Amino acid sequence: MTWLALLLTSAIAGMLYYKIKVRPRRVRISFYVGVIQLGLGSLSALATTIAPISPISCVIGGVGVYINPIITLIDVVMLLSVIPTKLRANDRLQILIYVAFIVARIALHIMAGAVHYWAFSYCTI
Repeated sequence: MTWLALLLTSAIAGMLYYKIKVRPRRVRISFYVGVIQLGLGSLSALATTIAPISPISCVIGGVGVYINPIITLIDVVMLLSVIPTKLRANDRLQILIYVAFIVARIALHIMAGAVHYWAFSYCTI
């Protein structure tokens, strides 16, 4: 169920990304980090579904548990640093799309973290 929420959040973030007219490098990096997070979260969920207590699911889940908060912090700071530039543009629709993209990216971080915690919880029993 968490994996499906991760996929849905990624789809929403992807649609919002393509609605943003001007994409600074930080926004592009954030989008590609989201794609990598989706891949690792999906791999973690798939490995845990097939074999809950396996070295693959434990390693991927463990790496995700420790790396995801660091990536989340860096990504949110990068995205928030672009807001002053967007505010100077005076395009309200683009500002709303960008804020929705930030919210979707934060939700993606939460969902990816939940999948990794779920996978890693089987290994710590």
